[in-house]
Amino acid sequence: MPRATTTSNTNTDESTGRYPTDISSSLPARPQIRDKRQISLAAVTCLGATSHPGLLMELDLPEPAPDNPPGPPYTRMVTSIERHWESVYQQNDDELVGWFQAYPALSLRMVQDCTVSADAPIVDVGGGSSRLVDHLLQAGYTDVSVLDLSPTALHLAQKRLGARSQHVAWIEADVTEHRFARKYRIWHDRAVMHFLVDPQDEVRYVERLRHAIPTGGHAIIATFAPDGPQRCSGLPVKRHSAQSMSQVLGAGFEPVRFEYERHRTPSGSEQSFIYGWFRRARDS
Repeated sequence: MPRATTTSNTNTDESTGRYPTDISSSLPARPQIRDKRQISLAAVTCLGATSHPGLLMELDLPEPAPDNPPGPPYTRMVTSIERHWESVYQQNDDELVGWFQAYPALSLRMVQDCTVSADAPIVDVGGGSSRLVDHLLQAGYTDVSVLDLSPTALHLAQKRLGARSQHVAWIEADVTEHRFARKYRIWHDRAVMHFLVDPQDEVRYVERLRHAIPTGGHAIIATFAPDGPQRCSGLPVKRHSAQSMSQVLGAGFEPVRFEYERHRTPSGSEQSFIYGWFRRARDS
């Protein structure tokens, strides 16, 4: 079991973005989700991207949450990719989806190998209902955030964690658009990067990564390997090698280690992943 170290953290003066505990019954109260959007259309259901690719839903955003800088009120449109993932999590048992891991051993080991303090900020990008957050809390890490664009996925994780969910910062957002207002010592992603088949999406992803990770911070990113699947959950993916992953991140991230994993899905098939551990370098 990975264990967090207990050395002091240089980022302890930053806001943790946590929410107060307010449990009024035997079931945990649902924590507030950052960037939660209120649907302004009546009787709207979440539809898969392939069935209605042109359908957009207008959402009215509340006042900016703590993780976003203040700005003028605005509305945004839900994209087909957001509807797709909502549909996936609403229509499937999250323990039967292809990427499910009851115990994310390699992710946990890489986080442990970063040797950050127990209170170092960690963000799991595209974490959804992943069990990684459960094991990070169990290992003693106290400043964990989970970002995903599916509110259903986040709620599944919150419900599973119960009262412990109050100790996690939940961020409902698209990472390629989100404006991070704080820094993280570790950025973990096992779900997003291989879906960025548009080079402009990769550019936006790296921009957010550079902004969120300070010099000396760590990025742990897993994608499908060159012999991995070409599609996942009905969507095309971009498979990566150690070289291509390094090229996408650019000179600001120094590779520390790469590892390969043969992931067995709940249906019994195998998928090849590559994990890259990068350390944030000073920008030249």
